[in-house]
Amino acid sequence: MNGSEDTTLREYLALFCADIDIFLLQDEAQENDLDKLFTKEEIRNQLHKTMKKFTTLPIVNPMLYDIPLFSSLADTYLLQMGFSKKELKSIKNTQ
Repeated sequence: MNGSEDTTLREYLALFCADIDIFLLQDEAQENDLDKLFTKEEIRNQLHKTMKKFTTLPIVNPMLYDIPLFSSLADTYLLQMGFSKKELKSIKNTQ
């Protein structure tokens, strides 16, 4: 990540998966996959390390991790598509 606030959720998740792939499944040169079976503990440890790394990045405000993801993104998308805040509120009131 380059520190840009323009990182998409798709890119963020791709980086998250790449982190696990690099640190768990590839050799030190990151050129070949390891031929190794991992224990549950090794997999969980790597998942934990990656999760901690990605939830403490300084470019992401920690409060963002507690915002409802899909409803927030849907609202942003609908506003960009031309719906008004009044229309969004009306839609939410009918659900």
